[in-house]
Parts: sequence; C-alpha cells; structure tokens
Amino acid sequence: MTVSLAVGSPPSTLMAPPTPALAGFTWLGLLYGSQIYPNLPVAFFLVAAAAFIARGIARGSDRASVWAAVAVALGAFVRPTDALWLAAGVGLVVLAYRRNGWLRGLVTLGVGLVVGWIPWIIEAYIRFGGPLARWRNAEGQVRSIGFHLFDYLRLADGPTCAVPGRLGPIAWQALPWWLVLGGLSVVGLVRTRRTPAFIPAVTATVGAAALAFPYLFLVRIPCGRYLLPTYALLAVPAAFGVRALWPRAGSRAWRTTAIAMVLVPLLAIAAWHARVANSVEAGLVKQGNIALTLGRAIKSEAGGRPCAFASNVSFPQIELASGCDGSRLTYTRTTEIDRLTARARHGERVFIVTNRAPPKGYPLQRWTSRPVDIGSIQGWKLYEPPPNL
Repeated sequence: MTVSLAVGSPPSTLMAPPTPALAGFTWLGLLYGSQIYPNLPVAFFLVAAAAFIARGIARGSDRASVWAAVAVALGAFVRPTDALWLAAGVGLVVLAYRRNGWLRGLVTLGVGLVVGWIPWIIEAYIRFGGPLARWRNAEGQVRSIGFHLFDYLRLADGPTCAVPGRLGPIAWQALPWWLVLGGLSVVGLVRTRRTPAFIPAVTATVGAAALAFPYLFLVRIPCGRYLLPTYALLAVPAAFGVRALWPRAGSRAWRTTAIAMVLVPLLAIAAWHARVANSVEAGLVKQGNIALTLGRAIKSEAGGRPCAFASNVSFPQIELASGCDGSRLTYTRTTEIDRLTARARHGERVFIVTNRAPPKGYPLQRWTSRPVDIGSIQGWKLYEPPPNL
C-alpha cells in the first residue's frame, strides 16, 4: 500500500502517512493479506492509478498519465470491472480539474483499460463463446438492482460473504468504523480544499465512490472483500483528515489531550478489527476442515474412477481434496444437475454434497443420499444419482 501511494504521489504532497495503516489494518486487509484473492492486489493497483492521475492533474504530466494507464491495465488484468469503474470515476476528475492535456490523459487511460481487458476477452471467447455470452452468464448469477448498503453492514463483522435472505443482523458495532472513516474523509476533503493535497484527496474519494457503486446497487451477492479497493482509496482523504486534526500548537497538555482524542478511537477500532479478523479466520479454518472431510468422502466413493461433483459451499477446496471436477451448486436452476447427469451417462461417478435440503420439485430429490460423518457437525449429505439414469 505504501509503495502504491509513493510511486504516484508528488513528494511535496505525499499522501499522509496514516493512509497505509487506515487501509491495511482492517479485518478485511488483515485476513485477505494472507489469502489468494484478487481484491487486495487490485486495490494496490487502483490506488497507484489514482495517485498517478492526481500527479498528472497537479503537474499536467503526460508521463504520469502513462503510468496511471499501466496501473489501470494491471488492475483490469486482475479484476476488469473494478478497473472499469475506477477509470470512469477518475476520468470525471480529469475532466473537472485538468486544464491542459485532459484529452490525452483520458485517451491514455482508456488504452490502458483496453489492454487490461484483453485477457478477459480472450478467455470469454475460449470458454463462453464471446464477451456478451460471458457477461450474460455472470449477470444472471449476480445482478440485482437495489440498495445493498445494509447487506454490507450486516457483513461488517463477518462472515466473508452471504447469500441474500440468509444474512445476519446488522453489525452495529461496526458502525463506528464506517462513521470514523467517512467523517475523517470529509474532514480531509474540507481541510485540503485550497492546498495541493486536495487533488489526491478528491481523486481518491471519487474513485472510491465509483468502485463502491456497483456493489452497493447492482450486485446481488455481497462479500466484504469487494469493498477492499473502496476502503483503500477512502483511507487517502481520511489520512489527510487525521493530519488536519493532529495538534501542532498550544500547550503541551492541550496537545496531549488532542492527540489522545484522535488516537484512542482509532486504536479502539484497530483492536476491534484484530478481534474480528481472528474470529473470521477461525471460522474459515473450521470450514476448510469440513471441506477436507467432504473431499475425502467423495474420493473414497469415487474409487479412483473419473468423477465430478457440485457443492453449495467451498467447492474449490473440496475439488482439491477429492481430485474430482467440482462446481458450485445453486438451487435457483438445474444446470449442475443436468451437467452431472450427462457425465454419469458417460460412466463417471458424480455426486452432490450439500448441507441444505433441496427445495420441493428440485431434481435432486430423486437422488439417493447418505449422511457424511463430520464429527459433531450434522446436516451434510452426499447424493448420488439413481442407477437407472
């Protein structure tokens, strides 16, 4: 995070030192810093892109625009739609604040975006028959126009993801985190209004809003990690807010009191994040052990023959443990049942493993099932198709 900021920020207006701490010391940053997910790496790339955009505006620098395009291309390579939304947001900042060379800056940014999307487009033709088919496939699974802010507040202290309708209560204890982050961001924007630091602050804020928009209004399934780039960018104006509130004058007693008033809430929030990270990680370890047991059960039943399965949770981990071809099971459509049935007719062993009872009328009700022994955890079943398929 520090590198992402430093490479793009002008030395004279280097984004405030608290930025990496505010961005990285969240339970999401602590948890996903040690896991292979795209959201944290793309956050680094997009923060760097915003920093270069800010430098390009402040200096009218075409070289900074080129580096911004490189960072956007890398971000698009990891997570194309996030890079697209960020480019749209910071593009508006370029239009509003860059007086000279704004068109070159936008064209350069667009070229970087297109280059970053090329691998996604190639894969779309190979696996889905084209970009539109791939987009429709993804859209059918996750699109849901609405207001999902409270879904993310329900996930603000874990779990990592949830299906709509199965979310827990609102995590009110996470509200101070959001309020402090938002409040400090507003302070940072206001206090930097007539300083060179305003351009980095406003660029990061607009970029954060653009990145949050699709997840808060368009995506059906909420996952806390989707907002990691948003939190990372909001840490920039929030850090300027911390710096603005940091006392530099007055008596020693006053400075000590003011510093305590700034640090105590931040340290309390940091301690809360550490506790949540530890709790969520313990839950993920437990879930991983369940996936290992399920994978071994499938492997034993397959008996060395080619095999495939679908599961409603953790199918990549189960796939690794079983050696079988895995996929996600959803009860909203019968695609996976049809796919597994076709593979069974070609002699493969196929299974469904789930801890949720199939809805009435779902084809899985015709399959035979047996419970899977996972110690004290009940409810897991292994389904196999009837022999007369």
